[in-house]
Amino acid sequence: MNVNNYTIKNFKHLPSILVLLFIVATNMTSNIHAQSNWNDPGASILINGNQPYYHSSLLEIDGKPAIAFCDVNANFVIKYQRATDTKGATWGSAITVDNGSFSGAYGMDMAIINGNPAIANSAHNLFDIRYTRASNTAGDFWNSTVVVASNVSSSAIEHIDLQEVNGRPAIAYYDSDDKDLYYVRAADANGTTWNTPVLVASTGDVGKHLSLSIINGRPAISYYDETNGDLMYVRANDTGGSSWGTPMTVFSSGDVGLHTSLETVNGRPAIIFSDFTNKRLIYIRASNANGSAWGSPVVAATHYGEETEMLIIDGQPAIAYYTGFGDQDLRYLRSQDNNGTSWGTYEVLDDGSAAMGNQLSMAVIDGNPAISYQDFTNSDLKYIRADNPNGLPVELTFFKGQKVAQGAELTWQTATEKNNEGFDIQRSDDGKNWETIDFIQGYGTTQETKNYTYFDKLTLTNTNYYRLMQIDFDGQFEYSHVISVSLQNQSAQPEIRLFPNPVSNQLNIEGGQGLATIYNILGQPIREFSIVDSLFSIETTDLPNGQYMLTIQRTDGKMETRRFVK
Repeated sequence: MNVNNYTIKNFKHLPSILVLLFIVATNMTSNIHAQSNWNDPGASILINGNQPYYHSSLLEIDGKPAIAFCDVNANFVIKYQRATDTKGATWGSAITVDNGSFSGAYGMDMAIINGNPAIANSAHNLFDIRYTRASNTAGDFWNSTVVVASNVSSSAIEHIDLQEVNGRPAIAYYDSDDKDLYYVRAADANGTTWNTPVLVASTGDVGKHLSLSIINGRPAISYYDETNGDLMYVRANDTGGSSWGTPMTVFSSGDVGLHTSLETVNGRPAIIFSDFTNKRLIYIRASNANGSAWGSPVVAATHYGEETEMLIIDGQPAIAYYTGFGDQDLRYLRSQDNNGTSWGTYEVLDDGSAAMGNQLSMAVIDGNPAISYQDFTNSDLKYIRADNPNGLPVELTFFKGQKVAQGAELTWQTATEKNNEGFDIQRSDDGKNWETIDFIQGYGTTQETKNYTYFDKLTLTNTNYYRLMQIDFDGQFEYSHVISVSLQNQSAQPEIRLFPNPVSNQLNIEGGQGLATIYNILGQPIREFSIVDSLFSIETTDLPNGQYMLTIQRTDGKMETRRFVK
């Protein structure tokens, strides 16, 4: 069964006597957002150049989008440019960050380090790994560039990644002189001085297409083993990365592991990577929090991704990628669940006249996904942003169901629609096996609110599960979240069950629809949220270890309490 992820909101401490704020109806609205236009703004030219631009890195800096990029018209120096608004409709002037000759010709990456933007790069003509950090949060002023590692080969150090690791900046990079993977971490929080690089992997030609991320509290790297054509993963033995474990092969069927992107997905490491042999994108997620064992691979897209980046968008993994080998366009793809076990169909964001979308970088800007990328054909640096939190084509404001005399009544509403042919209504008696029971025609493309109603007179069991399959005119589709309609006597409330207990990263709540509050061991309320589905999940990663009490004001007015431990 699909488990809906819910954003938890902190609220002020209440009196010790619980005050009932409101009673949640069984058919309470649940918000989801499906795919819509990337037009807020969309495909805007940030810089119009004479030559193709190399490399960009996009982040939200002090509430506004900002891009670090290589300016090939200024001897390949690194520049930084920040928008004047929260969405990126208009942009300020570019600031030179590192003016070393060919400092941005190959690899570069931007991250927020100790509150300020910072950029790591490889200087082609200087044979250095370099680092520069701004002296304020917005990036208006920058400190002097620091040489992190010298005498590094220039021909393949484009593979570089900057992260804040345990309070200090750290860089993973590939050195083509010895064909090895290295990791280096600063000796202070700002990165003014750096420690000696640590050799992470050296068997064969290893370290290209790397991605550095924090996995269960420690730095970890996914990378390509070019010698064997394998996808590799390695995790540090400590929180700072002073020593590393033995690299493990994650996937090895064909020439795989190119263009990796490593992220924590629902409490476990996951990697998106390119399969060069079969020209496709593959997603794989570990079976534990550390990544010492991995699950089965999933084909996310049946075409090659020459550039890829994965982020968690609106609670689910999503991929921005550039398709080489013919298509050469910018695409976006989002999983249909929190774990990445099933993927929707891609959306072409910019196809241009030829090569469009390489050297991309994706970030969440003002709550919505956005991408900086290169228009290779027209020599432009571009920026595009979605107009909703997950970047998908129909914006569904709610989908709900309730018991009626004839059976089950389903209602849903769209705020906008784009190329919407309609909805397959799918039903299940267990939330796992689905059948399509009817089709409801959509409104094509519209900016007006549209309401839909459907009556299901043929019921299966005491509880029916429903979902919508929204279908575009071109055959692309996206699933809604799952709702349940209880057809039994409403006075008979289902038993509440919490699992796993003790919990680590995610607590699942079964059968507990209503208004929920979490209290700490002192009896202080720390979170409040509404449970709208029969199976619901909340993130608990940021909860300190200890004992907690969960109270639920049921839809019949009854208060129930359950305890859990983290």
